[in-house]
Amino acid sequence: MYVDRLRMNTALELTSCAFLLMTLLVYVCLPSLQNLHGKTLMCHVSSLLLAFICLAVITWITPVDPEEELDTTTCKALAYTTLFSFLSAFSWLNVMCFDIWWTFGVLRGSTITEAREHRKKFMLYCLYAWGLSFLILILAIVADSTDILPNYLQPDIGNSNCWFTHSRNAYGELTFFIGPVMILLISNVVFFVLTATHCNKVKAEIKRVTTNPMDPRNKRFRSDRKRFIMNVKLFIVMGMSWICEVVSFFLTKYLNYEHWHHIFFYTTDVFNCLQGLLIFILFVLKSRVYQALRRRFKLDSKKKPTGNATTTLHDPYRVRKSTSSSTLTTAFAISSAP
Repeated sequence: MYVDRLRMNTALELTSCAFLLMTLLVYVCLPSLQNLHGKTLMCHVSSLLLAFICLAVITWITPVDPEEELDTTTCKALAYTTLFSFLSAFSWLNVMCFDIWWTFGVLRGSTITEAREHRKKFMLYCLYAWGLSFLILILAIVADSTDILPNYLQPDIGNSNCWFTHSRNAYGELTFFIGPVMILLISNVVFFVLTATHCNKVKAEIKRVTTNPMDPRNKRFRSDRKRFIMNVKLFIVMGMSWICEVVSFFLTKYLNYEHWHHIFFYTTDVFNCLQGLLIFILFVLKSRVYQALRRRFKLDSKKKPTGNATTTLHDPYRVRKSTSSSTLTTAFAISSAP
């Protein structure tokens, strides 16, 4: 039963990899999607893709017979890469939650200043997301290679399996993976609550000042709200399933209901392994993205409209020159339309 479950998870992980790769390629092909939000999503998807590839390889190289020898060096390398990739994915999700919270609370300047500010912010986001993940990885490697920590906090990665050692008295996984993930997930919830509160205040203020739906402030608010909704959906896809994984970790560690645990969390495993498909549905499987791809590869034989607004929406190269006061230009509707 355990072997069958591993094989099914591997098949689902490879399916997820295919959809993550397609999502990444779509964002690479359409410059109109490569705003600040699009770049952070691309980094998040890239990290998840690497993590799922490593998980699939780990399952493939792990011997079914426990008596067979495990290649410790390869196992450790894959485990460390998986740890870094998952921490990066969660860090980038945290960046996206922080960015939408920041978006609702900061006034923007001109388009040129905005573009320069976005580049600076993206570099800082990269430093945070990859820097934090790399720091935790280095600490795990140092703890694994030395006696700097007591035995119960040692990661002990790659010895009994290609991950942390699982035993009741071992807290390496809690220290270097589950703990940081829990902190990131809790901070995401805090950012969402703050953003939702501020969103309601901004909406009330705009209604008090103007009722014109074409007012720039109204347009900016609608675009930012769409982005917030998309981030909430992404958090549900990524965050809620991993909250169940955290609960699963503690139930397995402290309770002896192994059979109940496997049955109850079987659905969670499937949900986790299909995250790539769900992300593809959320961010790519949209009619506007499809139309933008057709125009990008010149597959649309229809005559292009002459209106400036319509051209700006569909032409991926003119979006970057848009003078809209919103960070999320009109083209963001492509990636965030419900």
